[in-house]
Amino acid sequence: MRSLCVRFSVGQICTLVCVVAHCGASLRADDELLTRYMNQLRARQLFTLAESYCLRQLSDRTKSPSEYFQLSRELSNTYVEHARHVSDAESAGLWQQAHVVITAALERTSDTSSRRMLRIQSARVDANRGDHLRHRHDLSPFDGGLRDQATRLLHEAIKDLVEIEKELKEAPQATRAQNQGTAAPAQLRRLISEIQLQIGQCYLNLALLQKPTMPDRVDALIQADQWLRKFVASVPRESDRYAGQVLLARVAGLRGDIARATRMLSDIEQKSPVPEVMDRVIAERVRLLLLEKNPTDAAQLVSQYRRDRLKLTGELQFLNVQSLIGLWKIADAQKQSALAAQLMQRIGSEVATLEIETGGYWAARGRMNLDQTLKSQKYGEPLAQQVEAASRLFGAGRTAESIQMYGQAAVTAHRQGFADLAAELGFTRASIQLKSGQFGDAAISFRELIEHFPKDPHIPRAHLLWAFSLGQLRKQQTDDQLTQKYVAALLDHLGRYPNHETTPDVNWMLAQFDEENSNWESAIARYEAIPVEHRRRDDSKAAIAVCYEKIIQELIADGQSIATWRNVAQKRLSSLLTSSSSGDPSRLEWPDSQILLSIARIYLWSTPPNYTAADPILQKLISNDIAALDQQLQEQDFRIRRRALLLRIVSLAGRDRMAEAESVLQEVSNERPSEMLDILEGLARMTVAGEPLRRRNMGKLQLQIGEHIDKIRGDLNDEQRLLLDRSLINAYLATGQQERAFQLIESLRKSSAIDPALGRSIAEALGHCETRECFEQARQAWLHVQSGAASGSREWIEARYHIARCDFELGNYAACLKLLRVTRLVAPSLGDQALQEKFRDLEAQAKKKNSGA
Repeated sequence: MRSLCVRFSVGQICTLVCVVAHCGASLRADDELLTRYMNQLRARQLFTLAESYCLRQLSDRTKSPSEYFQLSRELSNTYVEHARHVSDAESAGLWQQAHVVITAALERTSDTSSRRMLRIQSARVDANRGDHLRHRHDLSPFDGGLRDQATRLLHEAIKDLVEIEKELKEAPQATRAQNQGTAAPAQLRRLISEIQLQIGQCYLNLALLQKPTMPDRVDALIQADQWLRKFVASVPRESDRYAGQVLLARVAGLRGDIARATRMLSDIEQKSPVPEVMDRVIAERVRLLLLEKNPTDAAQLVSQYRRDRLKLTGELQFLNVQSLIGLWKIADAQKQSALAAQLMQRIGSEVATLEIETGGYWAARGRMNLDQTLKSQKYGEPLAQQVEAASRLFGAGRTAESIQMYGQAAVTAHRQGFADLAAELGFTRASIQLKSGQFGDAAISFRELIEHFPKDPHIPRAHLLWAFSLGQLRKQQTDDQLTQKYVAALLDHLGRYPNHETTPDVNWMLAQFDEENSNWESAIARYEAIPVEHRRRDDSKAAIAVCYEKIIQELIADGQSIATWRNVAQKRLSSLLTSSSSGDPSRLEWPDSQILLSIARIYLWSTPPNYTAADPILQKLISNDIAALDQQLQEQDFRIRRRALLLRIVSLAGRDRMAEAESVLQEVSNERPSEMLDILEGLARMTVAGEPLRRRNMGKLQLQIGEHIDKIRGDLNDEQRLLLDRSLINAYLATGQQERAFQLIESLRKSSAIDPALGRSIAEALGHCETRECFEQARQAWLHVQSGAASGSREWIEARYHIARCDFELGNYAACLKLLRVTRLVAPSLGDQALQEKFRDLEAQAKKKNSGA
């Protein structure tokens, strides 16, 4: 792709002096040949070849210092020209290399003359980059960053070049020819004049970066005029003066002195300069005619010159487009519709030719001006300018100003009867507000669109984004009314547009809201409603798996049977797997890996845990690697594989393969605390029940993990710390460290950290300890659970049973019987059949013991 900045650059204008003077007398003959060769390579855009040649020659240690420095300058120039023809991302490195080459050369010499020539080259790199950025700014006039960067580089170049010009004037002996041994005043004058030309061009670029009314522009034009006059007065050959005179004419025109500029160009024309100079002269004459608002003569001049020259430069082709646009505006204003249509067709043809033949900067400017003209034709110039300004402000990163301008353009379009455009501009404005995090403003803007343009095809999308903006806003603000408004907006969308393409997105948002509020069944139904072909379908399948996990976790926490939901979950999740994943695939894709992870977890949560079924799934997940190009999918896959590895510790321990479990534990010892806690939760259920030896082995493993996490307790949140403490209590009891368990329980009681759920877990663990101290502690824990349960509820009845059981184990048989009788009076049904049987058995044992006592 051609760069957007292929044009007459600073370097090319300065080189024009050398071209008309046979590449400049300031170079020695061998340097002249090298420069000509490199110029030819650069002109053909053979940059890689030119760079390789210079690098290869520079690596030759037999090169003399003068040859080395000349090659360094040519390589730097090549990097400069290469940077103009590539993308911004690529060009940054090339501009840097252009400086690095000169810096390396400067480090190799202390010779004043050589260092001065290298410093000139370094300043020229900055000047060329400033010129390059100035032209890019022409294409993005609202990009203040480009303007500031270009201004800084141009000022740096000017500062360095002015300093060197002063040195050369004060120390003429420093410019003696290196191999001739005699003074060379002609070469000195030529070098000074070339620097003056470069400084003049830099000031002209600074002026072109400013708006016509800015004082800095006036000052820069005055400076440009002064330096270019110095150049014209000092350069010895008349043919060399043409470049400066053309630029002086440009400066005069920009300062409003059209007559002087015209005279200067006419003087050059009368001397019949070479075609390259005439191209520049005609371009400036066309510019002057356009400044005088005379597009007719401008178009005729280009047309005549095309016949004489046969082929136009990109700059002249662009100026021809500008002239034709000027003619179109006149025809349009005079209501000459037929002529206006012909001119518009011709403008389009000229721009297409410009893009094919030239491309780059001038083609981009031509296309940009054509697009603006087409908008003017359709909407009128004031509205078209507002639309263009809004777009460019946004492209320049000036978000606040672009939002304001889009709003103004939308109002103008609505007033002029362009309803479709007004809706489109309003939608764009609201979208920018949303993307920039202005959720409140975005919500208002989208709502206004819904009210003012109810039949516009964009409105369903606007309605969805209105709801989404409210959702983002409620994340920033804790407001129940805002939450209600958000949900109402989503439900309203489903009512208004039940079969629209936005419906799945609304179901996704509602499902996430339900999941956030632990409405798992409702969330599953919403996720299920997302169609197979929708982009969120895979994520919804994974979310369904997580929701089933949450349902079963809640049942376990409440002490209820999970059998029914376990069967439902396993059946539904298995049906969500793709055909390849339900068999024996060599590779699992997202979301099948998440679904299988959930199935494995549910197996481990069963009573009793089904380790045999869970382990092969976990092994499959651990060995899986989707090798996705999408980094997010890779990260998801990695997390699932790590979680499967952690859960395999539980499955191995559950099958008494403790050595393997400990080996895996070593592998994941540096895992995040939140993930390590997942293992503790699985081991906790095995540590509470089972044979004493098995409980002790499980407790050791659990304690090893718990103490590792306890070292970084400060990094855990409150919920994670309670889970850790519960696990440590289980582990202490299982390994016979009752005192440590009691101390931790007492600490939790004093801090009021024991809620009914934690109290139940502690009570269950204490109940399996089977020492008097443990039963006393367990009784206190079950009393805590009872206090948090509703009287007569299953949880309350179960807690009462365990309190009575503790009384029995402690030998308080009468208290046990009394508690059982009172419980029957309050809740005659005694919960379900399982609890009734427990009450009967305990009552019979207590009566027997009490009568014996």
